[in-house]
Amino acid sequence: MKNSAFIKLATEQDSAYVDIFDTYGVSFFKGSYLKLINTSRGKSYVTNESRLTNGTQYLASATYAKRSERSVSLDILMEASSKADFVTKYEAFTNKIANGGLFWLKIPSYARIFKLVYSDIQPKQEYRNNRATFTLSLIEPNPLDRVTVV
Repeated sequence: MKNSAFIKLATEQDSAYVDIFDTYGVSFFKGSYLKLINTSRGKSYVTNESRLTNGTQYLASATYAKRSERSVSLDILMEASSKADFVTKYEAFTNKIANGGLFWLKIPSYARIFKLVYSDIQPKQEYRNNRATFTLSLIEPNPLDRVTVV
């Protein structure tokens, strides 16, 4: 849907954000935004299993609690006016996110910018040659490095 999500490469200026629906015909399925704001699992704590002590010693405190990178799979719908337009939009979208390295996904309704890296895109179903669904797999290298938009 229009004005629901914007992307830009991390190296581009803030004015470079483009509406993914207007530019690429991409919209997210219900539940995708919840997958984005979901938290990541914690990294393993530093432990010591010495034979000289009972149990295991954990270096567990707020200072040492760290988050691991996380993978997120989003279901998307891509629409176009014709098959040729579909192919053009698909290639432009995948080239933007796959070849650009780190990109930023801005979701105004959640007032957040997510810093993501492309992992994979898998087709799910095609409808009349100008609409298709995909599963977009992304990596969030640091889930605590999100920007809050005011």
